Amino acid sequence: MSGRNQVSAGAPSRGARGRQVMTNMRPKTYFLRPDVALPMGVALLRELWAQRVAKRPDAYQASAGAA
Repeated sequence: MSGRNQVSAGAPSRGARGRQVMTNMRPKTYFLRPDVALPMGVALLRELWAQRVAKRPDAYQASAGAA
């Protein structure tokens, strides 16, 4: 082995691709690909179900003390 990080030696991870889109290194249409859009859609539906139907509190809201 050459001592390089094995993760960075291969193809970029999904997170790295997302960062490339957010920094305009990739087009925003990347999010419309089925391998990206379907898991994102499932996560969206899961959050909507939890917050609207099951009436669970929103886990993404900042606390009152944090400003």
